Amino acid sequence: MKIGSFLTASQKSKQLSHSDDDGENQGFSLKILSGSSLTIVGKRGIYTGVGEECEMSGVLPESLKNFSPEDSIKIRRAVVEFLMPETLQYFIPIMDSMAKKHLETDWSPYKQVKVLPLSMKYTFALACRLFMSITDPNHVTTFADPFALIVDGLTSVPINIPGTNFNRAIKAGKVIHQELLEVIQQRKKDLLSENNATVARDFITHTLLALDENGRSVMNDLLISSNIVGLLLAGHDTTSSAITFVLKYLADFPHVYNEVLKGTSSRPIMGPCLLSVKTLLC
Repeated sequence: MKIGSFLTASQKSKQLSHSDDDGENQGFSLKILSGSSLTIVGKRGIYTGVGEECEMSGVLPESLKNFSPEDSIKIRRAVVEFLMPETLQYFIPIMDSMAKKHLETDWSPYKQVKVLPLSMKYTFALACRLFMSITDPNHVTTFADPFALIVDGLTSVPINIPGTNFNRAIKAGKVIHQELLEVIQQRKKDLLSENNATVARDFITHTLLALDENGRSVMNDLLISSNIVGLLLAGHDTTSSAITFVLKYLADFPHVYNEVLKGTSSRPIMGPCLLSVKTLLC
Protein backbone atom coordinates (compact mmCIF):
# COMPACT_ATOMS: atom_id res chain seq x y z
CA MET A 1 0.00 0.00 0.00
CA LYS A 2 1.34 3.44 -0.93
CA ILE A 3 1.90 5.77 2.03
CA GLY A 4 0.31 8.77 0.32
CA SER A 5 -2.87 6.92 -0.61
CA PHE A 6 -3.08 5.48 2.90
CA LEU A 7 -2.90 8.95 4.47
CA THR A 8 -5.60 10.17 2.10
CA ALA A 9 -7.83 7.30 3.10
CA SER A 10 -7.07 7.94 6.76
CA GLN A 11 -8.40 11.48 6.52
CA LYS A 12 -11.65 10.10 5.13
CA SER A 13 -11.82 7.28 7.77
CA LYS A 14 -11.61 4.68 5.03
CA GLN A 15 -8.51 2.79 6.05
CA LEU A 16 -10.10 -0.64 5.95
CA SER A 17 -11.96 -0.13 2.73
CA HIS A 18 -8.82 1.23 1.08
CA SER A 19 -6.86 -1.80 2.25
CA ASP A 20 -9.43 -4.10 0.73
CA ASP A 21 -9.54 -2.22 -2.54
CA ASP A 22 -5.78 -1.92 -2.78
CA GLY A 23 -5.24 -5.52 -1.69
CA GLU A 24 -7.44 -6.85 -4.46
CA ASN A 25 -4.66 -6.13 -6.91
CA GLN A 26 -1.65 -6.32 -4.63
CA GLY A 27 0.03 -8.90 -2.45
CA PHE A 28 3.43 -9.46 -1.01
CA SER A 29 5.87 -12.31 -0.74
CA LEU A 30 8.00 -13.44 2.17
CA LYS A 31 9.84 -16.49 3.42
CA ILE A 32 8.50 -18.76 6.16
CA LEU A 33 11.04 -21.30 7.50
CA SER A 34 13.23 -20.63 4.45
CA GLY A 35 10.39 -21.49 2.04
CA SER A 36 8.93 -18.97 -0.41
CA SER A 37 5.33 -17.91 0.17
CA LEU A 38 2.83 -15.49 -1.33
CA THR A 39 0.30 -13.53 0.73
CA ILE A 40 -2.79 -12.02 -0.90
CA VAL A 41 -4.97 -9.53 0.97
CA GLY A 42 -8.55 -9.06 -0.22
CA LYS A 43 -12.10 -8.43 0.91
CA ARG A 44 -12.64 -12.06 1.84
CA GLY A 45 -9.58 -12.31 4.05
CA ILE A 46 -5.85 -12.95 3.95
CA TYR A 47 -4.52 -15.98 2.11
CA THR A 48 -1.00 -17.30 2.42
CA GLY A 49 0.46 -20.00 0.22
CA VAL A 50 3.74 -21.70 1.13
CA GLY A 51 6.04 -23.31 -1.40
CA GLU A 52 6.76 -27.03 -1.36
CA GLU A 53 10.42 -26.44 -0.51
CA CYS A 54 9.60 -25.10 2.99
CA GLU A 55 11.83 -26.72 5.60
CA MET A 56 13.17 -26.18 9.10
CA SER A 57 16.76 -25.64 7.98
CA GLY A 58 16.14 -21.91 7.70
CA VAL A 59 15.89 -21.51 11.46
CA LEU A 60 18.85 -23.75 12.27
CA PRO A 61 22.49 -22.66 12.65
CA GLU A 62 24.80 -23.17 9.68
CA SER A 63 26.72 -25.87 11.60
CA LEU A 64 23.54 -27.95 11.90
CA LYS A 65 22.37 -27.35 8.34
CA ASN A 66 25.70 -28.65 7.04
CA PHE A 67 25.51 -31.71 9.31
CA SER A 68 24.64 -34.78 7.23
CA PRO A 69 22.11 -37.30 8.63
CA GLU A 70 24.69 -40.08 8.29
CA ASP A 71 27.19 -38.24 10.49
CA SER A 72 24.47 -37.43 12.99
CA ILE A 73 23.56 -41.12 13.34
CA LYS A 74 27.20 -42.13 13.86
CA ILE A 75 27.77 -39.47 16.51
CA ARG A 76 24.53 -40.27 18.31
CA ARG A 77 25.45 -43.96 18.35
CA ALA A 78 28.84 -43.17 19.89
CA VAL A 79 27.26 -41.00 22.59
CA VAL A 80 24.48 -43.49 23.39
CA GLU A 81 26.93 -46.39 23.67
CA PHE A 82 28.76 -44.50 26.40
CA LEU A 83 25.51 -44.23 28.39
CA MET A 84 24.42 -47.87 28.02
CA PRO A 85 23.78 -49.95 31.20
CA GLU A 86 26.86 -52.08 30.55
CA THR A 87 28.99 -48.94 30.65
CA LEU A 88 27.13 -47.35 33.55
CA GLN A 89 27.84 -50.28 35.87
CA TYR A 90 31.54 -49.44 35.58
CA PHE A 91 30.80 -45.91 36.82
CA ILE A 92 28.55 -46.85 39.76
CA PRO A 93 31.47 -47.31 42.23
CA ILE A 94 32.92 -43.97 41.08
CA MET A 95 29.59 -42.20 41.64
CA ASP A 96 29.22 -43.84 45.04
CA SER A 97 32.70 -42.92 46.26
CA MET A 98 32.43 -39.33 45.01
CA ALA A 99 29.01 -38.93 46.66
CA LYS A 100 30.38 -40.15 50.00
CA LYS A 101 33.36 -37.83 49.78
CA HIS A 102 31.11 -34.92 48.82
CA LEU A 103 28.83 -35.55 51.81
CA GLU A 104 31.77 -35.79 54.20
CA THR A 105 33.37 -32.59 52.90
CA ASP A 106 30.46 -30.28 52.09
CA TRP A 107 27.56 -31.62 54.17
CA SER A 108 28.62 -33.31 57.41
CA PRO A 109 30.53 -30.37 58.97
CA TYR A 110 27.43 -28.13 58.83
CA LYS A 111 24.10 -28.21 60.65
CA GLN A 112 22.24 -26.61 57.74
CA VAL A 113 23.04 -26.59 54.02
CA LYS A 114 21.46 -25.46 50.76
CA VAL A 115 20.87 -28.56 48.67
CA LEU A 116 20.63 -27.13 45.14
CA PRO A 117 24.03 -25.35 44.90
CA LEU A 118 25.77 -28.30 46.57
CA SER A 119 24.03 -30.71 44.18
CA MET A 120 25.25 -28.63 41.25
CA LYS A 121 28.78 -28.72 42.64
CA TYR A 122 28.64 -32.50 43.02
CA THR A 123 27.10 -33.23 39.61
CA PHE A 124 29.57 -30.97 37.81
CA ALA A 125 32.55 -32.59 39.55
CA LEU A 126 31.10 -36.01 38.73
CA ALA A 127 30.63 -35.04 35.08
CA CYS A 128 34.26 -33.89 34.88
CA ARG A 129 35.31 -37.24 36.33
CA LEU A 130 33.17 -39.39 34.02
CA PHE A 131 33.64 -37.41 30.82
CA MET A 132 37.27 -36.29 31.18
CA SER A 133 38.73 -38.21 34.19
CA ILE A 134 39.51 -34.92 35.95
CA THR A 135 39.83 -35.43 39.71
CA ASP A 136 41.93 -32.44 40.77
CA PRO A 137 39.57 -29.88 42.42
CA ASN A 138 41.64 -26.99 41.05
CA HIS A 139 41.35 -28.38 37.53
CA VAL A 140 37.59 -28.81 38.01
CA THR A 141 37.40 -25.14 39.03
CA THR A 142 39.02 -24.08 35.74
CA PHE A 143 35.97 -25.57 34.03
CA ALA A 144 33.36 -24.66 36.66
CA ASP A 145 34.04 -20.90 36.69
CA PRO A 146 33.62 -20.27 32.93
CA PHE A 147 30.80 -22.82 32.81
CA ALA A 148 28.83 -20.73 35.32
CA LEU A 149 29.19 -17.75 32.98
CA ILE A 150 27.85 -19.83 30.09
CA VAL A 151 24.80 -20.86 32.13
CA ASP A 152 24.11 -17.21 32.98
CA GLY A 153 24.46 -16.26 29.33
CA LEU A 154 21.87 -18.80 28.19
CA THR A 155 19.06 -16.83 29.84
CA SER A 156 20.41 -13.36 29.09
CA VAL A 157 19.50 -10.86 26.40
CA PRO A 158 21.61 -11.81 23.33
CA ILE A 159 23.50 -8.53 23.05
CA ASN A 160 27.17 -9.12 22.30
CA ILE A 161 28.82 -6.01 23.74
CA PRO A 162 31.47 -5.89 26.49
CA GLY A 163 30.05 -6.12 29.99
CA THR A 164 26.92 -8.13 29.15
CA ASN A 165 26.25 -11.68 30.33
CA PHE A 166 26.00 -12.78 26.71
CA ASN A 167 29.45 -11.41 25.89
CA ARG A 168 30.96 -13.02 28.98
CA ALA A 169 29.31 -16.33 28.05
CA ILE A 170 30.86 -16.26 24.57
CA LYS A 171 34.32 -15.62 26.02
CA ALA A 172 33.80 -18.34 28.63
CA GLY A 173 32.78 -20.80 25.91
CA LYS A 174 36.07 -20.20 24.11
CA VAL A 175 37.98 -20.78 27.35
CA ILE A 176 36.22 -24.09 28.02
CA HIS A 177 36.75 -25.31 24.45
CA GLN A 178 40.44 -24.46 24.66
CA GLU A 179 40.77 -26.37 27.94
CA LEU A 180 38.90 -29.34 26.51
CA LEU A 181 41.03 -29.42 23.36
CA GLU A 182 44.17 -29.56 25.51
CA VAL A 183 42.73 -32.50 27.47
CA ILE A 184 41.77 -34.28 24.25
CA GLN A 185 45.22 -33.77 22.72
CA GLN A 186 46.86 -35.17 25.84
CA ARG A 187 44.53 -38.17 25.77
CA LYS A 188 45.51 -38.86 22.17
CA LYS A 189 49.15 -38.95 23.21
CA ASP A 190 48.32 -41.32 26.06
CA LEU A 191 46.48 -43.68 23.72
CA LEU A 192 49.47 -43.77 21.37
CA SER A 193 51.93 -44.48 24.17
CA GLU A 194 53.11 -47.93 25.20
CA ASN A 195 51.22 -47.78 28.50
CA ASN A 196 47.86 -47.19 26.86
CA ALA A 197 46.31 -49.99 28.92
CA THR A 198 46.18 -47.63 31.89
CA VAL A 199 44.32 -44.89 30.00
CA ALA A 200 41.11 -43.85 31.75
CA ARG A 201 37.81 -45.17 30.46
CA ASP A 202 35.77 -42.02 29.99
CA PHE A 203 33.81 -40.19 27.31
CA ILE A 204 36.90 -38.76 25.63
CA THR A 205 38.55 -42.16 25.32
CA HIS A 206 35.31 -43.74 24.11
CA THR A 207 34.78 -41.18 21.35
CA LEU A 208 38.42 -41.15 20.26
CA LEU A 209 38.30 -44.92 19.79
CA ALA A 210 34.92 -44.88 18.02
CA LEU A 211 35.39 -45.67 14.32
CA ASP A 212 33.01 -45.82 11.38
CA GLU A 213 32.76 -48.63 8.82
CA ASN A 214 35.75 -47.17 6.95
CA GLY A 215 37.99 -47.19 10.01
CA ARG A 216 37.94 -43.42 10.43
CA SER A 217 37.22 -41.52 13.62
CA VAL A 218 33.56 -40.67 14.07
CA MET A 219 34.29 -37.29 15.69
CA ASN A 220 37.12 -34.80 15.44
CA ASP A 221 38.52 -32.95 18.46
CA LEU A 222 36.26 -29.92 18.15
CA LEU A 223 33.16 -32.08 17.82
CA ILE A 224 34.13 -34.10 20.90
CA SER A 225 34.60 -30.85 22.79
CA SER A 226 31.21 -29.57 21.65
CA ASN A 227 29.50 -32.80 22.70
CA ILE A 228 31.07 -32.61 26.16
CA VAL A 229 29.86 -29.03 26.61
CA GLY A 230 26.41 -30.13 25.46
CA LEU A 231 26.35 -32.99 27.96
CA LEU A 232 27.49 -30.68 30.75
CA LEU A 233 24.72 -28.21 29.96
CA ALA A 234 22.07 -30.92 29.58
CA GLY A 235 22.87 -32.52 32.92
CA HIS A 236 23.59 -29.41 34.97
CA ASP A 237 20.22 -28.08 36.15
CA THR A 238 18.23 -31.23 35.38
CA THR A 239 20.22 -33.67 37.51
CA SER A 240 20.78 -31.17 40.31
CA SER A 241 17.08 -30.31 40.44
CA ALA A 242 16.13 -34.00 40.54
CA ILE A 243 18.51 -34.62 43.46
CA THR A 244 17.13 -31.59 45.28
CA PHE A 245 13.50 -32.70 44.93
CA VAL A 246 14.33 -36.28 45.96
CA LEU A 247 16.00 -35.05 49.16
CA LYS A 248 13.11 -32.67 49.83
CA TYR A 249 10.50 -35.41 49.61
CA LEU A 250 12.61 -37.80 51.67
CA ALA A 251 12.75 -35.12 54.36
CA ASP A 252 8.99 -34.48 54.11
CA PHE A 253 8.11 -38.20 54.32
CA PRO A 254 10.30 -39.89 56.96
CA HIS A 255 8.63 -43.29 56.48
CA VAL A 256 9.73 -43.28 52.83
CA TYR A 257 13.24 -42.26 53.87
CA ASN A 258 13.40 -45.19 56.33
CA GLU A 259 12.40 -47.66 53.61
CA VAL A 260 15.00 -46.24 51.23
CA LEU A 261 17.61 -46.45 53.97
CA LYS A 262 16.79 -50.12 54.56
CA GLY A 263 17.21 -50.92 50.88
CA THR A 264 20.54 -49.14 50.48
CA SER A 265 22.20 -50.05 53.78
CA SER A 266 22.10 -53.80 53.22
CA ARG A 267 24.42 -53.88 50.20
CA PRO A 268 25.73 -51.44 47.58
CA ILE A 269 24.15 -51.22 44.14
CA MET A 270 26.51 -52.97 41.74
CA GLY A 271 26.31 -54.09 38.12
CA PRO A 272 23.69 -56.89 38.35
CA CYS A 273 21.45 -54.68 40.49
CA LEU A 274 21.72 -51.87 37.96
CA LEU A 275 20.59 -54.13 35.14
CA SER A 276 17.63 -55.48 37.13
CA VAL A 277 16.32 -52.19 38.52
CA LYS A 278 14.88 -50.55 35.41
CA THR A 279 13.86 -47.33 37.15
CA LEU A 280 17.50 -46.38 37.61
CA LEU A 281 17.96 -46.19 33.87
CA CYS A 282 15.06 -43.83 33.15
